[in-house]
Amino acid sequence: MNNKLQDLNQVYKRAGAESLKTLKKFPYLVLLPILYSILRTLVASAGALLFGNMGFLWGFVYVFLLAAIISSYFYILNSAIIYKKLSLLTFKNSFKPYLRNIYSVFFILWIAELLLFNVLRQMLDYRILISLNLLIYIALNAIPEAIYLRGLYGASAFKYSAEFIKENWYLWILPIILGAIVQSYPITFSTTLNIMDLPFGNEFGLMLKSPIHYIILQILGGFMMIFRGYLFLQLSGSTLRKRMYMGYR
Repeated sequence: MNNKLQDLNQVYKRAGAESLKTLKKFPYLVLLPILYSILRTLVASAGALLFGNMGFLWGFVYVFLLAAIISSYFYILNSAIIYKKLSLLTFKNSFKPYLRNIYSVFFILWIAELLLFNVLRQMLDYRILISLNLLIYIALNAIPEAIYLRGLYGASAFKYSAEFIKENWYLWILPIILGAIVQSYPITFSTTLNIMDLPFGNEFGLMLKSPIHYIILQILGGFMMIFRGYLFLQLSGSTLRKRMYMGYR
């Protein structure tokens, strides 16, 4: 137990310091969830106007565009965290690199939603379904980092996230709690899809109801995504024993 507390203290301290260093160099990173939340809202609104009578077709187009938007955010995070460089060219080239990775994850999540919560809801008690969904949300919580820091996609991203959380559950509790606070999402039948909503922070509709609350949550979300990235880098491919042996260098 003492080793785990020491481990938590060390890796959090390092991830926090690296996050602050990155924000000092690129302070606008904490505002990106606002930008991408607005962009997603504009895309959704335009789709509703242009494809109002073709809901099924628009669903596929929307997921594709959503994947491109998330790819942009992931690419910028990768450039800031790994390469410590950002420019307008970074943004211009950001919409394609992780498009396939993200779309494949969306597709699997969609199938899981259909099977788990459209079929099982007829068979299982509501409380069991909620518990099952919460476990899925926790197990798959590291999928964003598995995509943009490990380059994984499809089933491999799911498998890696589950194994990562199993190994580092006590270190990933804070990111899970912060994500739930930022998104203000209850655990429902569709919570599994909220994992890929992390880049957008809270719903843009909150801006119209409580602008200050919305901005605070989005800034917190922006910092959280950077912190998650550095935390993931420390933990990925590592173990408690290895970190203790290496002295957290």
